[in-house]
Amino acid sequence: MTIWELISDLSESILYHYREKLRGLIFLEGNPNLMLVILEEVDTISFLARGQIFNYFYKSLRKTEKGKKWVLEKRSDPSIRGIIISPKELEFNLPIVVIISSLGHVLYDPDNIFIQSNKKIVNYMGKKLIDLKNVKRGEVVDI
Repeated sequence: MTIWELISDLSESILYHYREKLRGLIFLEGNPNLMLVILEEVDTISFLARGQIFNYFYKSLRKTEKGKKWVLEKRSDPSIRGIIISPKELEFNLPIVVIISSLGHVLYDPDNIFIQSNKKIVNYMGKKLIDLKNVKRGEVVDI
């Protein structure tokens, strides 16, 4: 059993529950595994309450057959952490959100918020930065 099977089930349950309010899902595999959930109308909810929302889905996942199988095989719970933000909060460029959105796998993106472009210069908090992952070795980039 792989983490991707669990992420698939987790994503489906979040999508089924929130439907039109879900604006995006991104998964970054690592230790811990991180899932970024973009939901409309959560900007007035505290981060603690958002964590409880994610924990509801996480606990539901652990109760499924796949979740139980994971625990039996790995002898631990799946290491998945969730961060829930609103589409408006994406513009704040929080470091963890930037990392997940640039290195993670887009699972759901109906509005093409996370189109992976090959921009070499990005605007970050009003400053121009060079995105080194899109620059080839020896390439000159004008700012």
